[in-house]
Amino acid sequence: MTEETSNHDATTNPGGESKAQVSSAPYKPAPGILGAGFLTPPQTVTTPPPTPGETPLTLQTIVPEKRKMPDMKEDIARILKEIQLPERRDVKNTPPAVAPTAPRAVQPQSVPPERQAPPEPLDVPLVSGMHTLKDDLVHAARVQNITVIKATALEEQKRHQEKPKDFDKAVARSKVSPALTASSILFVLGVAALVGVYLAMPQATETTVAVPDSLMFAEQTARFPLNQESSSDTRRLLSSLRNQGVTLGAMLRIAATTNSSGEDRLASAEEFIRSLGTQAPESFMRSLQGIPFIGIHSVDQNAPVLVFKVSSYENAFAGMLSWEKTINQDLSPFFTAIPDTVVKNGVPTVRTFSDEVIKNYDIRALRDDNGKIVMYYSFPSRSILIIAESPFSFTELLTRLRAQREL
Repeated sequence: MTEETSNHDATTNPGGESKAQVSSAPYKPAPGILGAGFLTPPQTVTTPPPTPGETPLTLQTIVPEKRKMPDMKEDIARILKEIQLPERRDVKNTPPAVAPTAPRAVQPQSVPPERQAPPEPLDVPLVSGMHTLKDDLVHAARVQNITVIKATALEEQKRHQEKPKDFDKAVARSKVSPALTASSILFVLGVAALVGVYLAMPQATETTVAVPDSLMFAEQTARFPLNQESSSDTRRLLSSLRNQGVTLGAMLRIAATTNSSGEDRLASAEEFIRSLGTQAPESFMRSLQGIPFIGIHSVDQNAPVLVFKVSSYENAFAGMLSWEKTINQDLSPFFTAIPDTVVKNGVPTVRTFSDEVIKNYDIRALRDDNGKIVMYYSFPSRSILIIAESPFSFTELLTRLRAQREL
């Protein structure tokens, strides 16, 4: 510390005592002392002039005391006494049936290999009870030297890792199951429909008579005897064959048989026309030859068809022109019957055949009141005569006749 020199003027009073007069400049502390906070600035003291009879005072410099730092050791010792550290718990003797609480993780002290004691054998009872997940966790904690909580966390993490695989399998099964179910249902319905159609469809009776002289191919053949009591019964039984179950687009052949000679045989075209009790001209029936094709064609409906071979085109054509007046009534109900007269402009007239063309072939057609063709006949060649009901059957008949080289 730096102090400035004070000028003291000493005077002696009558008592022999000296009196000092002090004049001092203001005190200025050294740089850095005040900033550090250790010293307080000194105060300037001005001594008044002495009065007579007083003892002069001696000037003393007042030095500020240093502040004492608090003693931290006592506080640290007091805090350590107040804090209670948790005791270490040993899990080794804890019974496996009760899960111990998780102790504070303590790093094991390294022990030299020669001082380490051999691992104690696990206490395994001779008769073990029910093995649970809790026993597995305790066993893993003892063997792997980890806490039960950590073992539980590892097991839960393993479950979460395996869950997506099971979830993907479940999703895949959920996608496949509806498709398999729908396919199974459709398959069962299809089989049931086929069985129902097979049972509901009457099967054509197969004839035991050989049919070598067929004009064209037919998918099915039914036997029909012509030996009936009357021609009306023959036409009625023949029309019942229109209700036979025939596959769409297929042809059913009706094999007309007779036993005039004592044994069943196929009837000729003339025998078939006579058995129906028709009014066909004799010249027409003599122009027919061979065994006719009598059939049912399944198109929009079961439609009747007749195919004859003729030996004389002129006689057959002239006979058909003469037979047009009664042919619809003679062949009904095998063919659809319509009235003989039609009303035109309020005047009833006789219904007649008209010239038509189908597939570039000339035909003679009979139409009903709605203008629909219900019966027609045609000579696609000079040796073949076709009588049918549905215009759709005409194309099929031509195709099958060409296949048999009859056209």
